[in-house]
Amino acid sequence: MADTRTGPPQPASRRSIDETRAALIDAGCAIVSDPGFAWGFAAVSFADAIRRSGVARASAYRAFNHHAYDPQESFRCEVLLELIRRTDVDREAVLGAIVSVDGAIYGQSPEGKAAHFREIIRVGALAMRESNVSNHLLRAVEATRAGASVGGPPDESMVDAFRESLRRSRGAFVPVYRELMRAFGLRLRPGLSLDDVANIIVSLAATSVRDWSTQPETREFERPTGFRGEDTVWSINGVLLEGLILVAFEPDPDSESSADLTSWLR
Repeated sequence: MADTRTGPPQPASRRSIDETRAALIDAGCAIVSDPGFAWGFAAVSFADAIRRSGVARASAYRAFNHHAYDPQESFRCEVLLELIRRTDVDREAVLGAIVSVDGAIYGQSPEGKAAHFREIIRVGALAMRESNVSNHLLRAVEATRAGASVGGPPDESMVDAFRESLRRSRGAFVPVYRELMRAFGLRLRPGLSLDDVANIIVSLAATSVRDWSTQPETREFERPTGFRGEDTVWSINGVLLEGLILVAFEPDPDSESSADLTSWLR
């Protein structure tokens, strides 16, 4: 019988420097994502990444031979940057969920606009939760906090990286919130800014991920908020976001028509 195999995989020695760096960074991210990881970012060892990736030791050191850092520190910096990138909320997934809501069925009355806006909050919060549940950096930060509870503070480099990922998420969604305000004829109440609202929303999202893993009974529940009063699935952060919108927004007197958010209370 003829041998139909395509041959052995490409040896690590034939990888380009970019491919070598990518393989090592992937291995470092995998270490952080391992169940039970709780020892802080100092535990992300360059040597462990070399073993896990199968990269030749000499190639690994050439790939991270920066003048400013030794290879271990250069490697850790690159892994943190990659974790931040992977941690970003999937903005396109959230926007896709929002635009999937058929606003035409609700009409343009103040009550109809409010019902449309409420459904956007519901589906957007569910999509954001799914994006955040896969947030390896958040889970790793929580794990290092738990591991440090008996031995000192959490790993500050990972906490700083997570703060940077939250800052990026806030910036990505501010234009979305501004467009929703325009579309539904709303404005912020005095004393609040869109940055304030964005800060609260990302904090709610981070808290909901912790609750997802530690309190499964809070994951989701049903409420009769459908177009015809049928039950629909809500996440806990969706309900909290609904309350935030009620507190933070009011009708814009310069708009031709505004959503009647008080109809949510009836």
